Amino acid sequence: MRLNVLGASGAFPGPDRACSGYVVEHAGTRVVVDLGWGTLPRLFAHLGGHHGDEVDAIAVTHEHPDHTADLYGFFRARWYTRRQAPPIPLIAPRPVVDALVAAAGDEDPIRQVFEWVEAPGESVEVGTVRLSTVELPHYVLNAGVRVEADEVAVAFTGDTGPSPSLAELGREAAMYVVDATDRHQQPGVEPAPPGTPQFNLTAADAGAAASAAGAHALMLTHHWPGNDLDRSRADAAAHYAGPIFVASDGLAIDLPVTDRHERRRPVSSSALASAGYDERTKTLEIEFVSGEIYRYLDVDAATAEALFRAESMGAFVNQHIKPAHRYVYLGPS
Repeated sequence: MRLNVLGASGAFPGPDRACSGYVVEHAGTRVVVDLGWGTLPRLFAHLGGHHGDEVDAIAVTHEHPDHTADLYGFFRARWYTRRQAPPIPLIAPRPVVDALVAAAGDEDPIRQVFEWVEAPGESVEVGTVRLSTVELPHYVLNAGVRVEADEVAVAFTGDTGPSPSLAELGREAAMYVVDATDRHQQPGVEPAPPGTPQFNLTAADAGAAASAAGAHALMLTHHWPGNDLDRSRADAAAHYAGPIFVASDGLAIDLPVTDRHERRRPVSSSALASAGYDERTKTLEIEFVSGEIYRYLDVDAATAEALFRAESMGAFVNQHIKPAHRYVYLGPS
């Protein structure tokens, strides 16, 4: 299973950040989860076209536009280019569909493009995966989404406050993608008075939720624009001992995540302390002498082999790895 991040900004997009959107891929099946502002061009770039033919289902957590705004654009692309194609399953709360109908001005085109499956509701089979949904507390009806196949699961909270259902949604997930809005980081935002209902999580809450669920890895998402994401990671790490990823546009992760400490071996280099390559996932993991650990994505085996043979591994990383490959920062060792 592969998780692709289209965007992870909460509330509104930034100059280089789209709002919430993800693609889960497994054995030829593609499921899109949320399509907020700015995600549609990234989805089409990922698919290599503008028809959406490769999308097997779309799941939407709730009606807020930072999770749905580009869904109408996807509808228009299908309506104008694939009107006669079979409808695509749309797993979503009713208000999401109502908003689409209002935008289109007619229910029939929406029903021709999408086959609505109400969420929260019964689980559904789509291609090689199973989708299930769980109601979670938010300002509007919100459905947490779980996608699983071959005993590997990735779960998405959407936007939520604390809830016992979070443990059910993320139970032993290979990746738990959790709301970590952390709006309290913004100047002038005061803590809510005691007893006020909470409808978004902090990074600390996200860490606690992942720990309670026994999730194998945690991804923090829905970042309030301008937040200190290193601080968010540290807050989550105080409550969760597993691997923590910070969602960012274009990030792709193969699941399940292999334990990082089993992947590297010491190397003879003035810049690198250890390095390891996983040919199955095409990931190169490097621990620098500073103690910082990075995982570089989509690295072919020949490049990894050349790194280990290089006279100067530090120079090779600077010249051939950093400029050419996306990465995940895994924090200090």
